[in-house]
Formats: sequence, structure tokens, C-alpha cells
Amino acid sequence: MSRNSLYNVISQEITPKTFRLDGVQTASLNRHQSGSPYFLFELAKEIQPFCIAPYSLESHHVSVYEQATSVLDLKSQYHYTAYFNDGNGSRFRLHVFYNQNDTLVTHPLLAKETADHEYEPISSHEYAEYDEVFSLFAAASTKKLVTHLRNTQNELLRKHDEQYQMMDDNASKLSKNLAENIEQYQTIITEMITKLEQAQNHANETKERGGKIALLKNIYKATKHYKPAPSKNEEVTETDRPKINKKTKTVGSNKPSQSRKSKAKHSKSKVNINQTQAEPVDLGLEALENRFSLWKESQVPEEINALHAALISIELMLSFKTDLVSVEDILRLERLKNEVEKAGERELKKCLYQSDLQKAEILS
Repeated sequence: MSRNSLYNVISQEITPKTFRLDGVQTASLNRHQSGSPYFLFELAKEIQPFCIAPYSLESHHVSVYEQATSVLDLKSQYHYTAYFNDGNGSRFRLHVFYNQNDTLVTHPLLAKETADHEYEPISSHEYAEYDEVFSLFAAASTKKLVTHLRNTQNELLRKHDEQYQMMDDNASKLSKNLAENIEQYQTIITEMITKLEQAQNHANETKERGGKIALLKNIYKATKHYKPAPSKNEEVTETDRPKINKKTKTVGSNKPSQSRKSKAKHSKSKVNINQTQAEPVDLGLEALENRFSLWKESQVPEEINALHAALISIELMLSFKTDLVSVEDILRLERLKNEVEKAGERELKKCLYQSDLQKAEILS
């Protein structure tokens, strides 16, 4: 997959030969001389937003590259190209590069065609007075296409998130009885990781999903070592029964037996990511659960936001934590976070329905 998320979206969702959009003449998949594939959207000359004397527009297009072919491409997702003539036989090329936020990477770049049909850059101070005009011209020319591409991207991400949420809800149900559902749970965790990785390929911002992927991988690793705690009614086997020290006539000894160590080690389903003997992490979940219970009574929007932020912070910490973490606590954290998110969404919808825009703004 390309590092350019917009290229990935177009590659999956758009068929160039059948692509139709007002203001776009043709769409095609081409290959740069460097070997990198790119999508080219030829814009209709008629959508020229205004004239820039003495320049007259000949043609213009938008390019979206799979791989960077220049330093500017490393910072941009797509660029706009326009060809002008000045009526005196001179031809010019305008390049405007845009990042993932659809803002300029650098000022517009103008070049003049030479006798051997190459383009020689013009010093920016020679056309500084045109900078703003060129920027506005490019923005107006690309607006309809870029809006369509971003809407396509957002819809694709919405589908990813919807599918992920369904998996997450299912995983939450399975986690309530992990002893019986361990294999199903591991399968769905793997599917959730795959879904997040797919979404990352189509998203501009990947930090939050990256943190979730790291956490889910840790959860999956933890379940590989998972052993349910013995029930209270479970009979003690002869092997586990403490032995009497004949010399002292006391039960056990000051040093725990290897069998008891092993049993204690697995009783809370701890997993040590780095195989160290660190102390278990106290996630403070009981206090957070109490805060959530209090919020249900107060409905203070700032509190649910703060609670959600605290849970996200813990989740990110667990993505990189190397101490022992119990599977039960990780699952408990995920269940609480899901409950808080759903409660926040319900509250936001209620505020919008009641036209309480002040509260809705805080929750959104």
C-alpha cells in the first residue's frame, strides 16, 4: 500500500475509465518516468474560475501519486498543474502542491518552457504579485474534484469504523466469558487488527488507530498465555496440596514451592510482554468506573469528555507498556471505554434534538 492515503482511496473506490464528475473531462491511471503510478484528473477548461492577465489557460489537471517523485511530493498528497500562454509565444507551467489538509505545501511554482520543451523555474520574486491569484485560481479549479475525493474518503472510513465497531461489540460480549470463548475471541481480535490496518491505509491521521492496533496485538499476545483462575469450588489436587515439613512440623515453608509459584503466576492471567518480572500495573479502573456512575447522575458534558480522555490515555500507555498487565483489566478497560463512548454519543444526540447547542459543542 502507498503511504499516500488519498491514492489508496482512489485506487480502491474509483475506476478511472468510468469516472464521471462535472468539471472533469477524463480520469486515467498513468506511470511517471520514475516508475511510480499516479492518477490524473484532466479538468475541463471551461471551469476556469477567472482570467489572470496576461496568462491564458490552455489546460489543467490534478495528479495523485502512489510514491513521491520529488521532495515536495513527500509533503503533499496531490498537486494541481496548469499550462498558460502569454499571447506572445511563451508558455508557462504552474504547480500548486497540497497536503492532507488541502492547504498549500509551498507557494505556487511557476516555470517557463524553453526551446527544447523543458520547463525552467522562474524565481519566485519575479511573480510574487501573482502568488495569491495563482493560489485562488488553483483552489477554485480543484474544489469540486477535491470535495468529491474527500467525501469518498470519509465515506470509506465511515464504513471501516462501522465494521470495526460491530467487531468490537462482539469482542466485548465474548470477553465476558473468556474461558469458554477464547478461540472465538482471538479470531475476532485478529479481524479487528486487520480492519484497523485497512482503515489506516485510507486515513490521513493514523495515530489513534495505530495505538489501538498496538493494544490489540498486546491483548492477542496476552490471550495466548491466558489461563482462567480456578473456581472457588475447584478441588485441590494431590499435586497442589501443601506438604508438611517433617523437620519443623509446619505447613509449607518460608519459601513458596515451585508449584504454588506457577499457580499464582497464572491465577490472574498476567502477560509479561518483555518477559521481565515487573509489578502489575494498577490501571485505576475502579475509580474510573465510579466516575462514570456519578456522571450518569450529573450528565455534565465536561466530565464525560475528561473521563474519555483518561481512558484513551491509559489505552495509549498500554500500547507501549512493558510491565505485567492482566487480560481481565485490559478487557475491563475496553468495555468501560465502549460504554463511555456510547453514552457520550447518546448524550450528544439528545442535546442536538433539544437544540442545546452549548452542550453539544462540548460533546462533539
